[in-house]
Amino acid sequence: MKDERYWPVLGTWLKDTAAIPPDPQQTARKVSERIPETPQVRRRWWLPSLRRTTIPPHSNNQPSPIPATNGYTPAVLGRTQSMLSPVKAITAGALVLAIGGVFLIAQPFQQQGSVPGAATDTETVPATWITGTVVYGMCASPLLTTEDGVTREQYRCGPQTWTSSDDRLGGSATIMWNADLYEVDGQTYSLSAQVWEVRDDSGGWLCRNPEGLNRGSGKHPTAVQGTEKLTCVGNGAHDGLTAVLVADWTTKTIEGLIIPGEGPPLPDVSPAD
Repeated sequence: MKDERYWPVLGTWLKDTAAIPPDPQQTARKVSERIPETPQVRRRWWLPSLRRTTIPPHSNNQPSPIPATNGYTPAVLGRTQSMLSPVKAITAGALVLAIGGVFLIAQPFQQQGSVPGAATDTETVPATWITGTVVYGMCASPLLTTEDGVTREQYRCGPQTWTSSDDRLGGSATIMWNADLYEVDGQTYSLSAQVWEVRDDSGGWLCRNPEGLNRGSGKHPTAVQGTEKLTCVGNGAHDGLTAVLVADWTTKTIEGLIIPGEGPPLPDVSPAD
């Protein structure tokens, strides 16, 4: 082929045998026409499968025995399992976080769906009827004053010992009272305002009787109705409680009701009523 005489003939032959390149537009049109007839392949999920694969019994993954230093050949019992790969660990962590987020989002809706008025952990303290006794203490000498023709006695006695059927009401007590004396038809009457301070190891009570009506005077006058009413407000461990007691000083006994909160308020009465 080195002869230059054959070059024109060789060029003509190569030109005749060269393939004509396909038309791009015609090729694209044929492909689009065949799309409806071509089965579509679904895209695979990128996450690796977490399904446990079975290791062949004669696989090269079997652990090799570790030589012992005590002269005995160690035996490997059971099968060993390799740890999660980094990809599997990341996938498992993402699934755990997703499930935890679902529970956190659902929790507020469960709380909102609670029934109004349902029972709570706060329990109301029930009312309690109590009975008890009082042991008198020593009294200081009274302080006597006179103003506008009325004689006033001031007393302080104690400590008294209070004991009741309810451990919340009891302990050591100090009583203080003022008594104004009046003479009516040869009979001495006294109007008294009394206060008791009762203390125990955990708290106490402040009891009042602002409207005592008695026959006689001195440390032991006689109540007109035979009894006196005391209203006691708890403090310390007894804070929030009220005790309404009836005291009979002739028998040195008390009885009454311990209630949570306060008693009923007085009705509102206008001058027009």
